[in-house]
Amino acid sequence: MTDRKQQFMSFLYGASFRRIAFYILIFFLAMMTLWDVTSLTLEYFGNPKQANMNVKFNQSVTYPNMTFCMPRRQAWSHFGVNVGDKTSMDKVEQWGPNIEKELGNLTDRETFMHALWPPELVMSAYQAIATLNALERESVAQQAVKDINRFAKSGKKKRARTLVKNWLDTISDRNVTFAEFTNRVGLEVLRRSMKSFQRWSYNDSDVFHMKTAINWLSNTHLCFRPVFQDEESFKSIEDQGIFFIMVVAQDVKMLRCRMKMIREMCRCTPQTLQYLSDDKSVAEFPLCDYEKFRTSRTRRMRYSLSHTQQRAKNPVITSIKLIWGAFEYLELEQTYVWSLWTFTAAIGGSIGMWLGLSMLSLIQLIIFLTDRTAHKVTVVKKKKDTAVHSSAGHEPPPHYETNPAQFGSANNNPTQMRGHGERKGSASMNPFGGPVAVNIFESPFQQKGKTPQGSAMTAPTAMPRN
Repeated sequence: MTDRKQQFMSFLYGASFRRIAFYILIFFLAMMTLWDVTSLTLEYFGNPKQANMNVKFNQSVTYPNMTFCMPRRQAWSHFGVNVGDKTSMDKVEQWGPNIEKELGNLTDRETFMHALWPPELVMSAYQAIATLNALERESVAQQAVKDINRFAKSGKKKRARTLVKNWLDTISDRNVTFAEFTNRVGLEVLRRSMKSFQRWSYNDSDVFHMKTAINWLSNTHLCFRPVFQDEESFKSIEDQGIFFIMVVAQDVKMLRCRMKMIREMCRCTPQTLQYLSDDKSVAEFPLCDYEKFRTSRTRRMRYSLSHTQQRAKNPVITSIKLIWGAFEYLELEQTYVWSLWTFTAAIGGSIGMWLGLSMLSLIQLIIFLTDRTAHKVTVVKKKKDTAVHSSAGHEPPPHYETNPAQFGSANNNPTQMRGHGERKGSASMNPFGGPVAVNIFESPFQQKGKTPQGSAMTAPTAMPRN
C-alpha cells in the first residue's frame, strides 16, 4: 500500500503529470479563445446596431401651431336649421329677396366687414364658400373635371351656381377678397357659439394679444386657429399645465325635442341623450332597451347626436383645455456596435484573456515561424550543395567542425572527451566558454608544441633590464 502511495505521489509530482496537465490547460484555453473569437467575428459581420435612449429636460417649450375643427352641425346649432334636412338646405341655397334686402344695409367694405350679420345672410354665404371649396379643393384630380362640368351644366346645380355667382359679385363690388370673405363668414358663425378662446398663463403679468383666423369652411367642418399679433404673445410655454382654453356653447333645443319624442313613443330615455335629463326624469323614464320595445307606429325625424363620456356640468357648453404635461422628452440615438478598431481591440482582449497573447506576441510568432522556415530551407540547400560536391570529387568547404588545422582535432584535445564518451568540457578561444581556459594570445594557426616550420615552441624569455 505504501509503495502504491509513493508511486502515485511520485507520478503526481513528476514531470510527466505536470506536462500532461499543462497541455490540457493549454488545450482548454485555446478552445475558449477559438470559441470567443468565432463569436466576435460572427457578431461583427452581422453589423449589429444599438440604441441609446436619453431623457432631455427643457426649461420651456415652443408654443405649437394649433388648429381647431368643429362639425358644421354643431357650428350651425344656433341657426335653428337641420343640416341633414334636404328641404332646409334647399332654402339656404336659394338666393331670395331677403338676402338682397340684408345686403342693402352692407353697401361698403367697412360695414360689410364689421357690422353684424343676420343668420340668413351668414348661412347663405357659408353655403356659397363650402360649395366652391368642395368643387375646387376637396374633389380628387380624376373627379375634378367631371364635377366642374356637372356644376356648370347640370340643372340640379342651378341654385348653387346662382348663389355662388351673386356672392362673388357682391364681394367684388365691395372690394373684398375671397380670403377676407371666408374669414368674415367663419367669425360670424363662431360669434354665436364661442364663449372663450384665449391663451392661458399662470403669470398674471402676461398679456396676450390674439385674434381668431378661419382656416377652412366646408360642408362638414369649420376649422379655425389662434393668431398672435406680436412676438411676446407667441412666447414659449414656461409652466406645465393648462396653456390654452376654448369654451363653445351649442344650442340643444332640437336634441331636447328628439328626447321628448322618444319618451312619448317608448316611455324611456334614449341612451345618447341621457345627459340632457336629470335623475328624477330618468327614474320616471328609464333608459331604453330596444329589445323589449314593440310599436306599430313609425315617425322619422332627423337630429344630431352629442356623445359624452360622463354627465356634463352644463349640457350647452363644450369646454376644451389644452394641457402640457411635462417638458422632458426622450432622445433616441442609434449607432453601430462595432467598428474596425473596436473589433480588433475585442479580438486582442479575447486572446489576451485566455492565452496571454498580444499583438506583439503574434508578431513574434510570425517572425519565429518565418525564421524557422528560412533555416530549414538553408539546411536543405547546404545538404544539396554537399551532395553535389561529393559526387564531383571536390572537398567540402571548410567549416569550424571540419578544419583540424585551424582548431585542432577532437581526438587531440584531451579535455573534450572523457570517460565513456561523455562531454566534460572543451577549450576554446572564449575564456568564458568552458572550464578550461587557454592562452588567448596564442595564434590559432599554430599547432600545439610546434612552430609553423615544424620546430618546437620555446617559452618566451625575459629581457634583461639595464
